Amino acid sequence: CIVDVHPQGVASTVTNQDLGISLELDGPNYGEVAKAAANGHLWTKRVTRVADLKDVLIEAKKVVLEQKMSAVVDVIVNKVKILEDC
Repeated sequence: CIVDVHPQGVASTVTNQDLGISLELDGPNYGEVAKAAANGHLWTKRVTRVADLKDVLIEAKKVVLEQKMSAVVDVIVNKVKILEDC
């Protein structure tokens, strides 16, 4: 993105991660952003392991049906793993 604007600039030799603007390793917590927008009236959970996904989805469904509250499940997907599966 920096290279598009200043292709010969000082920052053209560094990565987005070096600049602290990469979203690959530590992107926004979208669930918490949604919770803030809902004034706290929202259940959210972040999932980073496939093994945890089913239990979190069951928990989210329970929150929606029993507590009548919206739920956001923020799932972090390993891009490398997806490419290996294709």
